[in-house]
Amino acid sequence: MLQLPGVTAASYDDSAPLGFDGGNWETLEVEGYVPRPNENMKIYRDLVSPGFFDSMKIPLVEGRDFDWHDEAATLRVMIVNQEFAHRFLPNRNPIGHRVHGWGEWFTIVGVARDSKYHRVTENPQPYFYIPVRQIFQPEYGLTFHVRTSGSINEAILSVRREAAAIDPAITIFDAEPMTEYISASLFGAKITADLLSLLSGIGLLLAAMGLYGVMAYSVAQRTREFGVRVAMGARQIDILRLILSESGKLALFGTVLGLILAALSTRVVASQIYSVSPLDPLTFAGVGLALLVVAFSASYIPAYRAAKIDPMVALRYE
Repeated sequence: MLQLPGVTAASYDDSAPLGFDGGNWETLEVEGYVPRPNENMKIYRDLVSPGFFDSMKIPLVEGRDFDWHDEAATLRVMIVNQEFAHRFLPNRNPIGHRVHGWGEWFTIVGVARDSKYHRVTENPQPYFYIPVRQIFQPEYGLTFHVRTSGSINEAILSVRREAAAIDPAITIFDAEPMTEYISASLFGAKITADLLSLLSGIGLLLAAMGLYGVMAYSVAQRTREFGVRVAMGARQIDILRLILSESGKLALFGTVLGLILAALSTRVVASQIYSVSPLDPLTFAGVGLALLVVAFSASYIPAYRAAKIDPMVALRYE
């Protein structure tokens, strides 16, 4: 498969990450580790081929990768992730330690960097990898991963042709870009984000309407005052500046207070966001600026009307 045009890496496994299924797990016993009472030792895992870490861009931070010599007749080996080593083998070199599963002992030969296995928002969790040729059973099924520098559609067609050439009876259930496959794990987050965006938009609209109503009422209550100011020589720009200045101070105070409260509540949403800090300065700055623009827009119309008022009409106003 690596000989196909544009293909730079290829591998396969039995538990593709970030899909709809819940993944596969195995009950483990780590040599030298005493589980806490009621501790869950059912650890999620993946059976992978040599080259899997390269094709999935998961770096190995210690030890070696699997190779084609890791098969049924050779020493049982395992690669664990960083969280596995931190949890079960703290302050120890995990390379060479043994782990029991499937009724056999496996030797840790490498440590892979932590990754995302079920959801992009999940916290680090213990995970391990086994050479697929040492444990695989036909009922497991396989997922092939192909990294290409060319067209994704052409790569999919090439993989289908190669599979059919090997065995026409092979059934390929799905063939799609990884970005589409992992969208399943993002579905809930997207729905939540869309709903929150809709509610936020409604809230912003209601806030603008409320601010407009408050400013319009406030201006109406001060009609005589503005008439006197104009009669005393105040220009329209002075009235406009006065009203916008007062509303701006109120809007600035409310925005700062709201941002402070939002910052204090970030722990609630921290687990629901990915690749963005809960205290992202650009997000807070953008939201604050948007609120000030809305406040200015809602205040401008009442202020403009007040600035255009006829002083004689204003002085007779009750």
